[in-house]
Amino acid sequence: AALACAPTVFAQALNTALNETVEMVALPGTSVTLETTIYKPDGAGPFPVVVINHARHAGEPKEQERFRPATAARYFLQRGYAVVVPMRQGLSRSSGWYVGRGCDVERNARNQAEDVLGVLAALSSNAWMDKSRILTVGHSHGGLTSLAVGAASSPGLRGIVNFAGGTRNPECPVWQ
Repeated sequence: AALACAPTVFAQALNTALNETVEMVALPGTSVTLETTIYKPDGAGPFPVVVINHARHAGEPKEQERFRPATAARYFLQRGYAVVVPMRQGLSRSSGWYVGRGCDVERNARNQAEDVLGVLAALSSNAWMDKSRILTVGHSHGGLTSLAVGAASSPGLRGIVNFAGGTRNPECPVWQ
C-alpha cells in the first residue's frame, strides 16, 4: 500500500552524447537537495556556465520528470559552455516544498533565485566551472527566476536571457 502512494518519478536514461549527469546538489546551510542535471563539453575546463531555469507545469510536483533541455544544452555545449539545470524545490526528486502559487510573485522569484545561487555556490569548487563567466536563462517561471538571479547581483553573472518570463495566478486580484 505504501508503494502505491509513493511519487512516480521515472528513471530517465542519461544522454551520453551530451555528457549528461545528474547530481543531488545540497543547498548550503539547509537540508534541501535539488536534482540538478549537468551537461559538460569534452575536456577538463574550466568552462563558462549557463544555468537554465525551467517553467512551471501543471500536475503533481513530485511526479514531474526532470527537465531536460537537450536542444538548448547542445547549443551551449557547441559554444563551450557547461549547462546546469536545477529542478526547483519539491519537483521531481528535489527535496523541500514546492511553492508555485501565491500572490507574492516577487518573493517567489527571490526564493527561486536563492536556490539557483545556492546550486552555483555548491558547484563552485568543481574545476570544470568558471565562476567568473555565468549566464542564466529561462522561460515563463524560469525567466522570472533568471531575472531575480540578476537582481541578486551575483558575482560572475555576465548575462540574463528571459524568454517570455513571468508567472500568473488568476486567483490573485492583481496578478498582472
